[in-house]
Amino acid sequence: ETYYAAIVERISDVGVSVRKRVIHILHDCIRSSSVDFKHGVEALRFLAFRILDDDVGIQELVTRIFRELWFSRPAVPARRAGAEAADPVAERAEQLVAVLWEVYCGVSRVGYAKLPLLSTFPIVAILRRVVFPSDEDAAADEARGDSTETVSTARRLCGAILNGMLSQEEAEALEEADEKDETNETNVSSFPRAVRYALGLHVFCATDPRLCVAEGNPLAFAAALHPYVKRAENTSANSLQLQCCISVVDAVVKESGCLSAATASEMEKDLRFLLLRNTFHGVLYYASRCVCSVAEIAAAGDRKVASGALQICRRFVKLLEEVSERTELSASERAHVSRALFVLGHLARFGADTLEASREDAVSPGNLLRLFRRFLQRAGVAEFDLKRGALQACGFLFVARPQLMLCPKGGFGKGSMDGIMRAALGSSAERNLKEQALLNLDEYLREEETRALIQASDDADAREGAAVAAV
Repeated sequence: ETYYAAIVERISDVGVSVRKRVIHILHDCIRSSSVDFKHGVEALRFLAFRILDDDVGIQELVTRIFRELWFSRPAVPARRAGAEAADPVAERAEQLVAVLWEVYCGVSRVGYAKLPLLSTFPIVAILRRVVFPSDEDAAADEARGDSTETVSTARRLCGAILNGMLSQEEAEALEEADEKDETNETNVSSFPRAVRYALGLHVFCATDPRLCVAEGNPLAFAAALHPYVKRAENTSANSLQLQCCISVVDAVVKESGCLSAATASEMEKDLRFLLLRNTFHGVLYYASRCVCSVAEIAAAGDRKVASGALQICRRFVKLLEEVSERTELSASERAHVSRALFVLGHLARFGADTLEASREDAVSPGNLLRLFRRFLQRAGVAEFDLKRGALQACGFLFVARPQLMLCPKGGFGKGSMDGIMRAALGSSAERNLKEQALLNLDEYLREEETRALIQASDDADAREGAAVAAV
């Protein structure tokens, strides 16, 4: 305790041996039950960030520490007279959520990270290396006999986090409303504990969606989280919880590939309400993505009613058609158009196949591009944000349909890029439009890289399967 601050300060020392020694000291303090160590969660936060260390040895050391801490076989808890034995998995889940929240609040200057969490987020990086190790690490795990237990342990941890969130929701529901009103909804540190557990579910989903699919009941997580999608409060805390819950529901729906017509209809109704009423872009992003996933799964069945994605797309297309011819828009109309452009862009990105399958010209990718161009051509100073929103929507559409970004008359070279991107990247274009055009290209290249990696993985699996069949 006396030297803790001085020791932690050296965890970023330029010397690799110094950093390793500090990590070993913190690890000894954390796992020593005889020492009353009050900085356990904070120390684990410092250790978690070292997974991004330049030294591979330190990365492996951090991975081993967290594997031992959260994924080792728990000891049988001592049963005290008159008291229930503590659940070691629940205790580990509680610690994981506490460390995750500290890391989440420390990765950004604004006090929180933007969802979805990337593979470089420390806890996601640690979980991926532990649960899905490299070939060399996997061979070492097999030698210890740990490989078969790790994934099942991760699923148990994920289930314990879900149970923890539900328990926190029940406890918070019993609190008086006036006590809740006193909390600062914009301060991340004052968010309800249920939000932190929801973030824990999102972390496992970002690690691998299959961890959120229960073996006995694939839709268990989606069914448990669906009631929380119905919440309509436009607060920062509810926004974060909504994003986490919808991300898990979306992943489970995709992975399970099965959804009853009644469940799909109910989910789509709740997601449509969010798309029309919620003001947070993160919620609109996940709601758009999930409503497209539900539509894709439901399309496989005998469905006579238009999907929620198609219904909301028709509504926003109609809105844009009505206001696009007006010379000036009111503040309220600009707000509605901004929402429509954002949602339509994401519906085009994640649901282009669904929109094309409807065979309706009004919602086809080509017609959506035509609508987006109309708002790019608006010249009002007060409507500049709409121009940038329209360019962003074009970028989302280009991710799903890259051929629309190319001009067939241009051949190969400067003329081959669509006029939208050429104009946005031109020397006379506004700086903000150039930035958005570059963001569009960055998003497109990231998506193409992901597709290439998936294709390479599928090809490798196919070759391995063919080799086994040949033997």
